[in-house]
Amino acid sequence: MTTAGASSQAVGGASLAYRPDIDGLRAVAVLSVVGFHAFPSYFPGGFLGVDIFFVISGYLITGLLLRERAATGRISISQFYLRRVRRLFPALLLVVAVTAFAGYFLLFAHEFARLAHHVWASLFFVENILLARESGYFDVDSYAKPLLHFWSLAVEEQFYFIWPLVLLVFARSRTAVGIAIAAISSLSLAITFFGGLSEPWHFYSPLTRAWELGAGAGLAWFHARRDPVGPGRVKLLAHALSLLAIAAIAAIVLLAGNAFRHPGFLTMVPVIATVVLIATGPRGFANRRLLDLRPAVWIGLLSYPLYLWHWPLLSYLAIVSETERGSEVWRAGMVVLAIILAAATYRFVERPVRLNWTEQRAFVLLLSGTALLAIAVAIMIQLRPAADQTLAAAQEAQIEGAFWRYTANEICERNYGEEYRTFCIVNRDATPTVLLFGDSYANHFYAGMVSDPRLKDETILSYGSCEPSAIMPARKDDCSQQMALVENTSSLRLVIVGAAWPLFDDSLVMTNSAASDLIDYPEYDEYRVALLEQMERLARRDIEIILVGPKPEVGYDISDCFGRPFRSATQSCQIMRNIFESKSALTISLLNEIADRYENITYYDPSPLFCIDDICRMITPEEYPLLRDNVHYSVFGSRHAVREMLDWAESEGLELP
Repeated sequence: MTTAGASSQAVGGASLAYRPDIDGLRAVAVLSVVGFHAFPSYFPGGFLGVDIFFVISGYLITGLLLRERAATGRISISQFYLRRVRRLFPALLLVVAVTAFAGYFLLFAHEFARLAHHVWASLFFVENILLARESGYFDVDSYAKPLLHFWSLAVEEQFYFIWPLVLLVFARSRTAVGIAIAAISSLSLAITFFGGLSEPWHFYSPLTRAWELGAGAGLAWFHARRDPVGPGRVKLLAHALSLLAIAAIAAIVLLAGNAFRHPGFLTMVPVIATVVLIATGPRGFANRRLLDLRPAVWIGLLSYPLYLWHWPLLSYLAIVSETERGSEVWRAGMVVLAIILAAATYRFVERPVRLNWTEQRAFVLLLSGTALLAIAVAIMIQLRPAADQTLAAAQEAQIEGAFWRYTANEICERNYGEEYRTFCIVNRDATPTVLLFGDSYANHFYAGMVSDPRLKDETILSYGSCEPSAIMPARKDDCSQQMALVENTSSLRLVIVGAAWPLFDDSLVMTNSAASDLIDYPEYDEYRVALLEQMERLARRDIEIILVGPKPEVGYDISDCFGRPFRSATQSCQIMRNIFESKSALTISLLNEIADRYENITYYDPSPLFCIDDICRMITPEEYPLLRDNVHYSVFGSRHAVREMLDWAESEGLELP
């Protein structure tokens, strides 16, 4: 998100002529992003508007710094950062504060706790890093993160933490500056296309975005000696290039999807097109006839606050709406409201600070405000009441979503290494006697097992994540780690096998995508052979093995079954028993076949915890959620599930630890 003003500015005596067409280009960028977020089916490539912003920002900021050097013979790093604070923080603090205040009343406790992390990350320009670290199995939908869009601002500022210093070092020589821009941009391009960064780091890293800012910087370096705004007849080529560039941007915004890796080759289209539009100058046909239009220039002037406001509004609409993401009419209303708020922010916040506050005063007051806001949000976490009067805090605490506390701890990582998938947690520093074998459906028993008094003397380990059939080639190493623990740990006395078991239809083809480790939806016979092979290896150990079967699931988040301000419960969190049994019949039959085949493997049916008579419910009669998201046990649910499983095991005469 570019934050460099395109209006006429003077920096250390260096004047940058006003380019209304650049404000118009900023309007194209911000409307593309807003359009994508509000109406993704109509603007499938609108997310590329961020890349337009990066180019504009690199051009404007580098141009200002080079003109400062030419006019004064120096680049003042301190003045640069003082200007950045005065430019960025007035609108930023307002939007973040309003977003946090709204979240205090609209969000569940765990949602507000997550928002607090994003508030801090946004204030200190590390939102992109937080988002990359959060990405994974337990991550939530992007619409549940009202400050997600601050990632682009973070990328920009991380670049500008370094870029002025680079120019300061090389500014004595124009050639050296050009070489530095080319070298940094080339290195960034090499990382983008050949660096092998995994998602989501490839998307969020400034290393894969620096070349876009560098493209604008390179153009600014070129224009430092050749003024694009100066007089002279515009050639026919410039008209053609400007029209071609604006057409390319329109085509990619309206036609491109997000199936390609981004940033990548297709990202070069808006980057090159933006460079062309800026390079052709205000006399290019598209610049003069389209980007210079007063409505476009006006939106461009509002682009920074509009970018900041639009996503929290759309995010909260999705959160409180009874339909997914809200209706198109409501989303259009949020866009209009964002424009109104952006205009008010520009008129009553940004301009007064920029025109009336000295840079030093702005620096002290705005950074003080940042610190106070960060502290206030920390206090709000402690003081926050339940989301509304119908949901008690004790109930709400079970809806943890991505904030599952039982994924990893230091003891496990020290004893078993850090090369694990998702889970590595053990309750004491000793060799394990109980192992949770499988994926997250095994791990979610951990909370209940470590709290059950019957297992108080046991060492309980949850390590790695693997679909028990080990049929997926990419996960065979993960499965091998779990199997090695079973085969090589002599202290083990109990193994609990849990998984997102695949379900099969009458044609023996897998139907549920919840079993996410299974690619290409293997047919029943293929899966059966693979699972039998793995269970035979497990059974070779002379220890008790409990094979936990599928449980009822409804396919939506448990929080949808509770009301929040402006929204009543949208789901019932129940399923008919016969539907569950019909979908699971073939899988249950296979698991029972395995239990019948091996004396030390016993099948356990978890459905009685959920099903009474003909209905299976995800919430107890006392309105406590058994799940924390759409499929995993809450702490409350885990304790109840383990208690029932151990009661059953004792009644069956199993030799528990």
